[in-house]
Parts: sequence; structure tokens; C-alpha cells
Amino acid sequence: MTTTEQLSALSSILAQSGLHSLFQPIISLSERRILGYEALSRGPSNSPLHSPVALFAVARQAGRLSELEIACRHSACKRFSEQQLPGKLFLNVSPESLLEAAHQPGRTLQLLQDFGIPPSQVVIELTEQTPIDDFQLLQNALHHYRDMGFSIALDDLGAGYSSLRLWSVRISEHRDRPFRLIVTGHFANA
Repeated sequence: MTTTEQLSALSSILAQSGLHSLFQPIISLSERRILGYEALSRGPSNSPLHSPVALFAVARQAGRLSELEIACRHSACKRFSEQQLPGKLFLNVSPESLLEAAHQPGRTLQLLQDFGIPPSQVVIELTEQTPIDDFQLLQNALHHYRDMGFSIALDDLGAGYSSLRLWSVRISEHRDRPFRLIVTGHFANA
């Protein structure tokens, strides 16, 4: 598939709301219960952008990552609300999307209001796919989310570029993908 075809496929997916959300349970082993669900997004099954790796790579390349992430959050919030899932909703957010010029503060809060989900039920889960150049701007954005009532978590701690610097932002939770569990508190508790 050529770059032009990939960009066209991305535009079509975004224009037609062609994303599909799946939910992976987040389990507390100590409490032996489901704490909530991580929203995972996929492109249409018949598309070369079905895979999230391909989908997000094309959006990143096109400078449309923020737009794609908002579309993913819309799909996730709608489906989470329709299924009336209990517990927290974990939404993946790449720090670089928060720093894009196209990022519109307040869109996530508006989506939650539209679907009747309180911010206290949502965990903004930071993914680390690329280096963070403007750490202060990122820190301001995270404080903005926290001030609106969201919890903040790190996804795949240590797999990215800036894990140690992100710890200074007072992360609420850390999740390690291979084990799908939440670790809270200090390193000694992990």
C-alpha cells in the first residue's frame, strides 16, 4: 500500500467513524476482581489499517494523531456507555498527541459528558511511543487532566523514552502490559 493510499484510508476511517473499540479487563490480583477496562481501538477489519500499529503510525506520519485519538476516545466512550461496563475506563493517550497543534483541550471531558461517564471513572493512560521534547508542556497538560478529575497512569513503564521523568508528574497508577495489573504506591510496593 502506498503512502497516498494509507493517508486516504486514514481519512476515510476518520470521516466514516470506522473505528472499533474492544475492552480488555484490568484485574486486581490481590482483590481478585476486575477494576475496569482498557479501551483498545482497531480500524475496520477489511482495512490495511486494522492493526493499531499501522493505524497509529499512519496518523503520526500524517500529523493527525490527536484527531485519531479523539476518534478512538469517542468510540470507546460510546461503547463503554452502551455496554454499561462497571469500574474504570482506561483511555490510552500518547503524550505527543497532547502537544500537537491540533489538540483541542476539553474534548475528552465533553465526550464523557455526552455519554454520562464521570471523569472520576476514567484513567488517562500515558503511552510512550516517542521521545517527549517539551516536558513542561506535557506536565501542564497532565495537571489539566488531573484538575478535571481524571486519574493518570503510565502504560508500559520502562518501554518508552521518558519513564523516569514521568514519575515526577505524580502518576496515580502504573500498569505493566505483560501482567495487566495495576501497581500503586512506591517502588517498594511493586
